[in-house]
Amino acid sequence: MNYTAGQTIPNQVIVPVGKDGYIELYNGGWNAVDLIADVTGYFDRAAADGYTSLNPVRFVDTREGLGAARGQVAGQDTFGVQITGRSGIPAGATAVALNVTVTNPRETGHLTVFPSGQAAPSTSSLNFTAGQTVANSVIVPVGADGKINVRNGAWADRRDYRRRRLLRCRQQGCLRHVAARPPGGRRPVPSH
Repeated sequence: MNYTAGQTIPNQVIVPVGKDGYIELYNGGWNAVDLIADVTGYFDRAAADGYTSLNPVRFVDTREGLGAARGQVAGQDTFGVQITGRSGIPAGATAVALNVTVTNPRETGHLTVFPSGQAAPSTSSLNFTAGQTVANSVIVPVGADGKINVRNGAWADRRDYRRRRLLRCRQQGCLRHVAARPPGGRRPVPSH
């Protein structure tokens, strides 16, 4: 992951665990940094299937109304995206690998991508600052209904933000086995 002074940059990585049960985190810069590492899932040797790669297919583009309402996503809004049954993703897929991009946000914030039917986790999938275009790789379990949710954690005025914010998700592949999260509540999605 590359960064410059003052940035908060997330990145998702898949890394093998050492024989001792540890992974190594290394700062290759000249100055000290604060580091946050969130574990979002794992692979084990008992999984029958695993990762199935696909050619990238765009599932959401709010600039065009593809996969979600047309227009920018308001601060604190959540919307659902149907994943299974589209573009070669089977009904049995339990997770998807996404490239999630935010472009031209009005203020600093974060996106959280999570399975439908569950509460949004307290961790972010993508952090951004005003005017920035930034992408991040995300692997997220798919809800029982075949959907995922995307939540905009920015605090911008909801009406104005809907006009100014853009979000793109590019579907990259699907996983057949990922550790399940416990079911939880879900915030209602406002109509757009």
